[in-house]
Amino acid sequence: MKFIKGVLQSVFIQVLSTVFITILGIGTSSAINTGNFFNYLSGISIQIWILIFIFSIVIVGLAWQIWYDP
Repeated sequence: MKFIKGVLQSVFIQVLSTVFITILGIGTSSAINTGNFFNYLSGISIQIWILIFIFSIVIVGLAWQIWYDP
């Protein structure tokens, strides 16, 4: 169980950092090209934002299970 917990923690950290770096890169690119950090992010459809929200809830739930498992 300790091995699985370590692997899941590693994967969680990698996924979280990849999402963070991607959003930061999109925002920076938008700021350079348009002068507004959120300009490109506002072009994303509502369905994608809903999927991102659901994915975030799943990730937080998994993280909760990994770190706070009794």
